[in-house]
Amino acid sequence: KKLNLILLTKEPLLIAEKSEAGNRFQSIEYIPGETLLGALAWKIANKWDLTKATVYEKFIGLFHNNGLKVSPLYPYLKISNDIYPAIPAPLDFYTCKLEPFSCEDKGHGVKALIKEQKGLQKCTKCSEKGLDTPLEPLKGFISFATENLQKVQIAKREEMHVSIDLQSGKAKRGKLFGYTAIDEGQYFVGTVEVEKWNEFV
Repeated sequence: KKLNLILLTKEPLLIAEKSEAGNRFQSIEYIPGETLLGALAWKIANKWDLTKATVYEKFIGLFHNNGLKVSPLYPYLKISNDIYPAIPAPLDFYTCKLEPFSCEDKGHGVKALIKEQKGLQKCTKCSEKGLDTPLEPLKGFISFATENLQKVQIAKREEMHVSIDLQSGKAKRGKLFGYTAIDEGQYFVGTVEVEKWNEFV
C-alpha cells in the first residue's frame, strides 16, 4: 500500500547535507526519505525488544530489505487555508540574474531552456533594454497549484550557541557555533510505500 504523508515541523529542524563549514551548520530545504526512515527505525528499535527473533525479522524486513520505502518530503505552497505540493525546480529552468524570479517578485520570469532556441543564455527582457544579462539556474522549490508558476518560500531560523563545560558551567573558549534550520510550522509532503501490509500493522 502507498500512503500520502504530511509532516508539520513542531520545532526547528536541521538536516545538514554536508559537514559544517567551520562552526556553521546549514540545513537543506527538504526532508530526505532516508532521514525519516532512519528516525522511524530508531524509534521502533527503542520501543520494541529486538532480541526476540520474530520482532527482529520484521524489523530487518521493514528497514533493511526495503519493506518500507519513504520518498523525499518536499515543502508545500500555502494559499489561504489550503496547502499544495511543490517540487524541486527542474534543471532546465533559468531566470534572469539581474531580475530573478522569487517568492516576492516574479522578476523577468522563468525560461525553460528545453523550449528555447539552442544556445540561449541571455535574458530577452534585459536585451530589449539594451542590457546583456546572463540567465542563471532557478533554485529552490516551485508549485504549479495556480495558473502562474509559484516559488515556495521555506522559513528558516538562524541561531548562535556556545558549548558549555559541564564541570565548570562556563562557556568553552573558542566553542561558538551557529546553525540555520528549517523553522517550526512548515509543512512537507511525501509518500510511504509498505510492501507487506500484514506484517506492517
